[in-house]
Amino acid sequence: EEFVPVADIGTKKRFFTFSRRMLLLALVPMLAICIMITMFSTKSLQSGLEEEIKKSLQIVAASLDETYSNLYEGDYKQDQVGRVTKGEVLITGDNKLIDALKERTGFEMTLYFYNMRLITTVKREKGGRSTGTRLDKEIAEQINKGESVFVENADIEGHTYYAYYQPLLNADGAVAGAIGVAKESEDVQANIKGQTTKIIIMSVVLMGVVSIIIVLLASKMVSVMEETRKFLGQIVKGELSTNVNKKITKRNDELGDIYNISIQLQNELRRIVSDIKKSLKLEESEIRSQLVEVEKKIASTNTESDEIRLEELRNQKTDLEQAKTDAEKILALLD
Repeated sequence: EEFVPVADIGTKKRFFTFSRRMLLLALVPMLAICIMITMFSTKSLQSGLEEEIKKSLQIVAASLDETYSNLYEGDYKQDQVGRVTKGEVLITGDNKLIDALKERTGFEMTLYFYNMRLITTVKREKGGRSTGTRLDKEIAEQINKGESVFVENADIEGHTYYAYYQPLLNADGAVAGAIGVAKESEDVQANIKGQTTKIIIMSVVLMGVVSIIIVLLASKMVSVMEETRKFLGQIVKGELSTNVNKKITKRNDELGDIYNISIQLQNELRRIVSDIKKSLKLEESEIRSQLVEVEKKIASTNTESDEIRLEELRNQKTDLEQAKTDAEKILALLD
């Protein structure tokens, strides 16, 4: 029978070892899951914060509208010189109320008369309040229809804001302007970034802990496999008296089964070798007996008439001596 060629075991350098493959099999899906969780959490966090901001801006805008309505009776109107009043009270240039509300809420506030900023807490970069500027055209169109507008990235004086606009109504329901309340998005984005960083750190820590656990488990498995490899390697070399690792024999898993099967193989080979040794010793004993008989016959055969018989006996003796030598060599190897 032909023997299947086998590569030298343990001589080649391996990059993708068993432990590294296990680590990859665990970490790649976990990395994908962590990325998905981070993206989903960031999106959910952003949506949740934006919804909360929208509600807060709505509440502040409604409070500002109600405060003006309770303090000053009458409609919003413009006099002959362009000043805006509510009822009989002049509100053009009166920033005390919105400044007080900003101090309490932290939100920027603006009162628009039609589409023009009448009073505001928003400051220009060069100083002074940003009054006299106009409301965005698209927002103004929706306000004039009586609709409220929430903008996630409103550009106000070069800064990005979350802004909420609601119509400013007179008693007859006519749109007199708008109330705008805004919160700078930089603070919100910083909050989102901070929370996202925490999630990423937790994911990295989790992956690190899992990696350590996997490496420890893989190391133990590799240790068992290495022990089994050495054990089988010694059997291959004919060392059938190799000591057994009793700790591994107690493992209740596939690796333990493989090691125990290796022990069974060792025991079976020992039995076979023992049987061969017994057979060879018996055969050696028989050869010795035959050799003694042949030598006796040779000693008693000295005449020329028995010369052919003598040659046959000498050849038989030579064969028996060779067989005895071979048997002794095999026994020596088996021992």
